[in-house]
Amino acid sequence: MKKDPHHKERHNQAESIIPVRHQFIVYLRRFWSDATDAAVLLAVTIVAYTAILYMCKILWNVYLSTHTGQMFIAYFPKEAAGTSQFLQMDIITLSIRITIYSFIISITAGSICRLLYLARYIYEPFGFLGRTIACGLPLTALVASYVQPLYNFPAWDTTFLVVLLPTLSVYSRCFNYAGQLLPEFGDVKKLIAIVQKK
Repeated sequence: MKKDPHHKERHNQAESIIPVRHQFIVYLRRFWSDATDAAVLLAVTIVAYTAILYMCKILWNVYLSTHTGQMFIAYFPKEAAGTSQFLQMDIITLSIRITIYSFIISITAGSICRLLYLARYIYEPFGFLGRTIACGLPLTALVASYVQPLYNFPAWDTTFLVVLLPTLSVYSRCFNYAGQLLPEFGDVKKLIAIVQKK
């Protein structure tokens, strides 16, 4: 029986395609898992943040009804006006938007740090406290700088406190997602070189 001269070549092509397909399927599963996890994270953060803001609103109104609260308004009218303005907003919408802003900025920063090898120096070696100082607080400052002009908050430090909880809630997972789903820049160059050779 005469052998097909192209049989071996087709067999080698099939062997090279199968691992690529397998890796793609594994990646899709990982992406779906991380996307589902991110959705749950956002939902939990929004609910918790909304509950805390409602509690702050109640406590603020109680505080303003006291003599000390009236003194605070008299001596610090700008701060009191800014806090009242913030707590009079639609809290649910505010919680959703600030949480989403925090997530988008954190996932963008995490992706950039992953691609440029920075994550291995400023995130991966540290525990919770180190990561909070090296990544969490700078990201909170970045989110505050973005949010302040959107809502015309009078003071940046107040805005920092406003976005602190949602940013610290999501930033760590965002860095983890980037680490699981994105390669570093050197790996991208290697992949491009392999594709060019083929």
